[in-house]
Amino acid sequence: MEPDLVVAVVGATGRQGGAVTRHLIAGGWRVRGLTRRPDSKRAQGLAESGAEVVRADMADVATLRDAFRDAYGVFSVQNPMTGGGVETEVRHGSGTGSLTLTSRWNAYAFLPRAATNH
Repeated sequence: MEPDLVVAVVGATGRQGGAVTRHLIAGGWRVRGLTRRPDSKRAQGLAESGAEVVRADMADVATLRDAFRDAYGVFSVQNPMTGGGVETEVRHGSGTGSLTLTSRWNAYAFLPRAATNH
């Protein structure tokens, strides 16, 4: 992989996004970890491990657009536990998905939590 390629990970401080972030860093990838709370302990831990931590909110597509800028790929996990259940998860996933239409990503992984029944 080229050293300037960045993978943006939505929910980088959560279980799934955190595991993906750690795996990518261990594999030599540059990771941009997206979180609603970049000042949290988990976010600070990711920064210490080498991730670029940025604030983004699934409910605000503009923050996602900025966070995804120049990314080689995106890993997007939606979390229905943030309030609003499946409907909110679908809305968040649609917002992320809409950005695929105008992006130049080489890879996009979308993982809806509601589909896994967790």
